[in-house]
Amino acid sequence: MDINYRFIITFLIIVMNYVEARSQSISIQGSGEAIQGEEYTLECITRGDTFVNWYQDSHHIAWSSNHNGGCRFYNQYYRNFYEFKNCGVKHKLTIKSIDYNRDNGKVWNCEIYYNDDYHSSNSITLSVTLSLKGSGVAIQDKEYTLECKTSLKQIHWYKDNIYFGESNIQNGLNCIFNQESDRNFYEFKNCGAEHKLTIKSIDYYRDNGKVWRCYYNQYTYSDLTIHVIISLKGSGVAIQDKEYTLECKTSLKQIHWYKDNIYFGESNIQNGLNCIFNQESDRNFYEFKNCGVKHKLTIKSIDYYRDNGKMWRCQYFNIQNFNSNRTLFVRDYWCIEFSKEAIPTTYINKRICIFPFLVPVSSVQIKSTNLQFGTILVEESQLTTIQCVTSFAYPEPSVDLHVCYDGLNSRCNSYTATKSSENHTLITFQFTLNSTLEFDDTEIYCCAGNYLTNISCSNSLKMYILHHPRVRVEVEEGRLLCIAVGRPKNMTFLPMKHTVDNILVREIEGYYINTTVYSLNITNSQNNGGNYTCTVNNGIPDPYTKQYYQMAYYNLELKIHPNLYNVERNNNSLVGQNGSFSLKYLEDQTVNVSWYNNDTDLQTSSRITIREEPAEISHPYNNTIKLSGIKTILTITSINITDQGNYTCQVCNQYGCSRKTFEVDVVSMTKQIGTVIIFFVVFKRRRTKLNGQSEGKREGVQGSHHTNSVVESSVHPNLYNVERNNNSLVGQNGSFSLKYLEDQTVNVSWYNNDTDLQTSSRITIREEPAEISHPYNNTIKLSGIKTILTITSINITDQGNYTCQVCNQYGCSRKTFEVDVVSMTKQIGTDAGIINVKTVVIGASVGATIILICIVVIIFFVVFKRRRTKPNVEMEIIKNDLYISSDPLQVFPFFISPIKGRKVALS
Repeated sequence: MDINYRFIITFLIIVMNYVEARSQSISIQGSGEAIQGEEYTLECITRGDTFVNWYQDSHHIAWSSNHNGGCRFYNQYYRNFYEFKNCGVKHKLTIKSIDYNRDNGKVWNCEIYYNDDYHSSNSITLSVTLSLKGSGVAIQDKEYTLECKTSLKQIHWYKDNIYFGESNIQNGLNCIFNQESDRNFYEFKNCGAEHKLTIKSIDYYRDNGKVWRCYYNQYTYSDLTIHVIISLKGSGVAIQDKEYTLECKTSLKQIHWYKDNIYFGESNIQNGLNCIFNQESDRNFYEFKNCGVKHKLTIKSIDYYRDNGKMWRCQYFNIQNFNSNRTLFVRDYWCIEFSKEAIPTTYINKRICIFPFLVPVSSVQIKSTNLQFGTILVEESQLTTIQCVTSFAYPEPSVDLHVCYDGLNSRCNSYTATKSSENHTLITFQFTLNSTLEFDDTEIYCCAGNYLTNISCSNSLKMYILHHPRVRVEVEEGRLLCIAVGRPKNMTFLPMKHTVDNILVREIEGYYINTTVYSLNITNSQNNGGNYTCTVNNGIPDPYTKQYYQMAYYNLELKIHPNLYNVERNNNSLVGQNGSFSLKYLEDQTVNVSWYNNDTDLQTSSRITIREEPAEISHPYNNTIKLSGIKTILTITSINITDQGNYTCQVCNQYGCSRKTFEVDVVSMTKQIGTVIIFFVVFKRRRTKLNGQSEGKREGVQGSHHTNSVVESSVHPNLYNVERNNNSLVGQNGSFSLKYLEDQTVNVSWYNNDTDLQTSSRITIREEPAEISHPYNNTIKLSGIKTILTITSINITDQGNYTCQVCNQYGCSRKTFEVDVVSMTKQIGTDAGIINVKTVVIGASVGATIILICIVVIIFFVVFKRRRTKPNVEMEIIKNDLYISSDPLQVFPFFISPIKGRKVALS
């Protein structure tokens, strides 16, 4: 039997490749569901020791290793929100705290490089859900609060899938109810700051079993069901032979009563139903008062042996978990328990109770260890003792401490105080309070009484909790707001810190809006992007960290057109040589780059090359910070005279375009040689003066070798340097002008970012006569025109590139310059820098002047020495050398005829 060996070998190779590929498989694991404010972990599963790249929405943000390769983030900014747990062991990327605006909808995947190719995992799209916080258990007649934990600004609320209302945490927006009648029972607390819905007083029938939902969209919401429990009210202390009442606070219609866990009876608040006792004999000692209206059980006459220490419980008739209990203690007046030694045998274990005279409560005072000028001031989380001092009373009074919010007539909570001391005139009760923010800005007072008198209350005291600032940063149009909430309210704000990749860029002074709000104006520039830190102190430390200064952070991402940096050129604009021009822009913001020559789009050709390369860009506010950028380079091979003109580089992203325009003047070889000749003529003329030649003799010698000619060029206008008043401060007037020769202009236009400017209420364009100095001889004044653009009351929208275009019959010339509008804050911040620059410039000018004087002195002594040693020297005029019969700075003819060599005596 023949065996096809070739087929078997091929099959084995395929199987081995498949196994190898499977051995290098990669996948990303995670639930895909994340909760606002909580931690979330993604894990990339690979085989063997690998190096993994992590991508978020196709952007490479980090790489990790499961051996000793280390883990790194592409940008240090990401460390604020992400971390690699178990780096060097597993590929685990953890999001420290989920933020809906930052993380929802982000697509994550990981990638490895193997066998000369990249292998990507599956992807996981992260869905962030909200989190509705609350215990889920509420007490009848008590307040209950639900909080929706999210960073979203606007949230809708639903009750049993029916739209209930809307809460907002944006300034200027209200929280609304779908039904205005709901305001009687519910409120949005801290509207504008938190998503909190408060039920003012729990009602079993209205609130029990209700499903609440905070909702953003059909995929993003959170539910919570409320269960209402009941509350058994009573002082817990009864007096011998006196009546005592227990009340079960609930909206339930039917309640069962238990005494020491034994079924006692049943009360009803439904018409037509009776209240019943389990044992009919109990009717002799107990009764259900207000049966059919309230759940009240009354002990007709307290008996120490029957009632003391008994635990009473009211319970929903068929749900054991819904109950409330209270233990009853019976207090005698003056009772004596006789022992064997004290009384005869017949009185052993008997109690004799004497009924003395009764003393009502006549006065109540409130005191505190932290009382200052009639106000209780205590730092957060510290314990403070409140004392309620009553006059002597018998029976002993019960004392409650009342804490009221938003005034004495508003909602109040009661706390039972315990007796600490007693004498024949006063009884002192005290309550130890943990000073949380719940008690800030409240009024407290004491009330006391026994059954002989009405309740007596003390005066009230104001209570403030001193606490460190809670800080947040918000952004408004054109500024950052640092908002601090704390007590005392006189906040001290430090200058805001601007950082990039955790490196300090600068510290910026802002201004106070009030004692708790600090503002910093921000212009819409890429240079202002990064992290901003607000630091504030009010003299109260954080009780946990013990730090006085509290900080809040804000990452400012400016969505604007690219920022272009200065044009660089190789200064090689000589005919026949190669010219190179480049500029830089930030790497991650570009979409498209274009080059233009006199508004003509340039494309790569045999003479023109356009390319890009990575580049570092120094941050304009801190040169030590290097930003990742791209350099775009335009190279022109073998420059000729047609290549001169205005060149523009345009860089666009999704938010807009930025342009940089510069002028290229191509220099011919003739013009270059002419410049050199001018230098030598001036130098020789100076030497002639040193040898005593008079001006008339030199003119006689040179006059026969000079021919005057006039050349008129038919070209587009020549524009001279832009002049500005350097007044680009917000609110002031700016003026910009340039000059051109009078007889060449046909039309003048001004543009701002390629928008044609016309005269208006803020913009004025005018002209006036001007003198223009000839570039080769400043003593010659040419007749010209100055065109002037004036902008009244400059604002931030006026910044950008300005272009002046002057056209005649032969063509157009353009001059482009940049105007940076400066706010008052930035102006003040840069004054110190301006002074330093002026100092450097003055120093450089003085140094240059001294060097120039030294050079002149050296040249003078060298020439003077040569004159003394060689008084009769003959100079040979070299072929094509040039002498001028008049001032050598006059205008040259465009073409110079060769001059044959001859000797001229200088002595």
